Amino acid sequence: MKKMFFLCVFFVSGCASLFHGTSETITVKSEEKGARIYLNDNYIGTDLATVNISKKKIKTATIKAEKNNCVTSTRNLEAEIDPSTFWGCFIDACIFTVGGIDYLSTGAFYRLSDKNYILSPNCQR
Repeated sequence: MKKMFFLCVFFVSGCASLFHGTSETITVKSEEKGARIYLNDNYIGTDLATVNISKKKIKTATIKAEKNNCVTSTRNLEAEIDPSTFWGCFIDACIFTVGGIDYLSTGAFYRLSDKNYILSPNCQR
């Protein structure tokens, strides 16, 4: 019975998603007061924002800080491969848990390189 439970757990989630989850929290701060902060063109706050992002979206995510009469600053989130995903190779030779779950299904194959960003619009004085 215990073996069956552990097999079910590993075949429902990959190692990276099991150990580190399927989303991450980022914090974006602007040193320019009154700057509006966006994640993928969705407003998330002014001056300082914290938001949860799905790991499936971090490879294409963009943050930006803008303010009236200033040049908008934009930055792509940087992702790296989560090494814990490869523990799945011991379970099924990387086929299902790594490729099917962590990479295709949950996106947990990747993790953020940095979770704290300082991004300010360029306001000329």
